[in-house]
Amino acid sequence: MLSYGALGGALGIPSGAPKTEALGSDPTSSRSARCVQSLSPQAGAGADSGGLVTTEITFWHDVELAKSQFSYGKGNDAKDYAQDQRVEEQGGIGAEAYRYVRAPAEEQVLIPVLEVRHSNLEVSVRFITSAPPGGLDARSKQLFGAAGAYANEVLATVRKAAPAPAPATS
Repeated sequence: MLSYGALGGALGIPSGAPKTEALGSDPTSSRSARCVQSLSPQAGAGADSGGLVTTEITFWHDVELAKSQFSYGKGNDAKDYAQDQRVEEQGGIGAEAYRYVRAPAEEQVLIPVLEVRHSNLEVSVRFITSAPPGGLDARSKQLFGAAGAYANEVLATVRKAAPAPAPATS
């Protein structure tokens, strides 16, 4: 079970049950799951809090495949989805991480995305929330900070639930 505590100050508290589903079209290369959770604003959190958080967790069958898919995804995200075709590194999470603000379909919507890889595990965190008037950079910074703390919690939870296999002994 994922905890959304790290998102409380930035987005709010869970509202209703999360929606979960298994993903993946090729189980020979990876297994994935998605969890979508609505968040309600907390008292005093500001009018631009609340929204939706989508977490995708992918277990690649080996580390090299995870690295190559992560690199491919980074280039694809920059080219096809990122506002101004710009992604930025985000340190302190997993083996590597990058973030970007997705180009929105509507001006009043803010969609920050954080992608993290640690070994053969990839975690994607995407928020959909209101864009504050004139304060997009400050709001993005706050959301990416919350996303980083949340992604670290997800990594720890997943590693605890599905630890890496012990090395084979001869």
